[in-house]
Amino acid sequence: MKKIILTSTILFSVLTITSFTTNKSTTTSINVSKIENNNLILAYVVTTNNIQIYFKQYECAQRYINDFGGTFTGTIYVKDSQAISCADLE
Repeated sequence: MKKIILTSTILFSVLTITSFTTNKSTTTSINVSKIENNNLILAYVVTTNNIQIYFKQYECAQRYINDFGGTFTGTIYVKDSQAISCADLE
């Protein structure tokens, strides 16, 4: 009897985790569609002196860090006009 209860508990746990994973990916798809409709781009964030600077390309962010300092802190979706391109650094 204990084996049946243990097996059913494990099976229920696996099914619950699987259903949460499915819901999360569905939510992600909806968020990506919303982002594309708002003309947002994925920008690379560099933090220096408690200021966040957004770059359109990772290479530009890395070049800024090498030249001026700062740390790469991740990515964020922003409007195209808010992010700096490599041409802006020259």
